[in-house]
Amino acid sequence: KASTKKALNGIVSTPVKAGWKYDPAKGGPDDGGQPHDGPMAQDVRKHMGNKVAPGGKAIDVASMNGQLMAGMQELAKKVSKLEKKVAA
Repeated sequence: KASTKKALNGIVSTPVKAGWKYDPAKGGPDDGGQPHDGPMAQDVRKHMGNKVAPGGKAIDVASMNGQLMAGMQELAKKVSKLEKKVAA
């Protein structure tokens, strides 16, 4: 079972960058130089591990989805605790 706390920490720690482009000279796909917004594989690997971004070269979407779901579960627990405190 995935650690929900570790997953949330990884999500929070991973920067989401705007306007980055693949570099075909470094093995990236040639998509015409279109800008992309999102996490970069090397950052995902650093904060979520090699299973989620093997070698920091690409993001394994199935593993990333699992981390995102685990992180959301942890966040839901935190929200529920806060709601109970506010209601009390």
